Amino acid sequence: MSKYKYNFQNVKKGQQFKDFTAFFEAITGQKPQTGAKNRAAIERELSKYISYCKASEIKPEISSKRAIIIKEIYDSPRKIDENRGRHGKYANYLKPLLLLSCGYSSYEGKMYRLANSLGIFSQYTFDQLKNAENWNRRDKMEFNPWSIKGDMRPGKEQYLRSLWNLIRTTIERNLISMQKEGILEWTYYHKFTPDILIDIDGRKERRFKSKTELKQDNQRRQRFLEEIEKDKNAILLPETLECLNIYSKKWDSYIDQNTLKQEAYRNNMYIPSEYAVLATPEQECAIANLEQFMRQYAYKEYYKQEKFPPVEDITNEFEFFQNSHLLRIYIQLIETMYPWLIECKAIWKEVKYQVVGDASQIERYINVSSFDSELAKESLSKEFLRYMDTHLEQIMFLPTKTTLSDLKGKQFGKRTGPMMERPVSSSKSACALHEKLKQFYPI
Repeated sequence: MSKYKYNFQNVKKGQQFKDFTAFFEAITGQKPQTGAKNRAAIERELSKYISYCKASEIKPEISSKRAIIIKEIYDSPRKIDENRGRHGKYANYLKPLLLLSCGYSSYEGKMYRLANSLGIFSQYTFDQLKNAENWNRRDKMEFNPWSIKGDMRPGKEQYLRSLWNLIRTTIERNLISMQKEGILEWTYYHKFTPDILIDIDGRKERRFKSKTELKQDNQRRQRFLEEIEKDKNAILLPETLECLNIYSKKWDSYIDQNTLKQEAYRNNMYIPSEYAVLATPEQECAIANLEQFMRQYAYKEYYKQEKFPPVEDITNEFEFFQNSHLLRIYIQLIETMYPWLIECKAIWKEVKYQVVGDASQIERYINVSSFDSELAKESLSKEFLRYMDTHLEQIMFLPTKTTLSDLKGKQFGKRTGPMMERPVSSSKSACALHEKLKQFYPI
């Protein structure tokens, strides 16, 4: 950033300017350098000498969102905490947004909902929402633009998965960083939906599972346990299934079976609906065991092995879910097995955090009077897109013989050997998505 000479003799408290550029020129005689990083550095330096904000915050009758008004001019420069090591190309925008989006209080919910509330790729998200079929929910934040559809081309699927992983892990890293600084406390937790309701064909009504159906599920579960007990590599613990089964005598939760049935009528006294249950600490351990076993099972199915592979032979969780074929088998196993294995329809992970830092700690990351949240949202989205732009050759996907038309260039003859991994830069669908994002966020 260029060094500027500041002169505050020609400005005064309460003075108004049409925009930040005019305000800056009145103080320095020069126009400010462009770019989000330069703007952030300039604002940080200015905050030592002067306090200002959008004029509309003090004078509601002012319609311009760009107008600036001076709140205070300091007699001597304030000492500003440098916070070295606490900032970065993502953190500069993400940390203030994490504080602002929860109202400096707390957040609980799914990670993609948090990303939506942070405004990450919001223009793209609302464009997808506009064209989404059968989406009539009032809460737009519940729309997940990163979900993988069953008929999606492998290249686009891998691009989406890689971009979402970048967003998610970046949020995680910044939550960890802010927790270490004592600004907030955060954790993951699980919720799950017990499978207590059965659809009635041709009718809107639903009914509870019968004793006969529960008995059949139990018999199937016992046969399955007896089968896997013969394999010493299988890591599934019988107590895991008991702990997560609301019909089991070993079910231990704040809500019992009868209460759950009553809660099913909360939204409609005539038609029952599923109710999400918060996992207890004991159930969190059970879920960890079950999900690890399901990855083990998916590995066995994908590689057509007679026995379950040793846990140490399975790739780590990140690499496992980067493999679209393993992921697809994993999802299929969960959808078909959970209803009878643990009497559960779905298990999912959510995140929560609570701001515990004082005002001085929060001010290290956000100047409420001058912070431009819309600029931060756009700049953060662009940083994510820049990463993808420079990694299209490094992110690999595995084409299938039925999706060869998605590959760039002419394809000659029939493929007889095994398919080889390709960079997503060679996928028409992945590149089309990348270019669409660049239309919303030019880089």
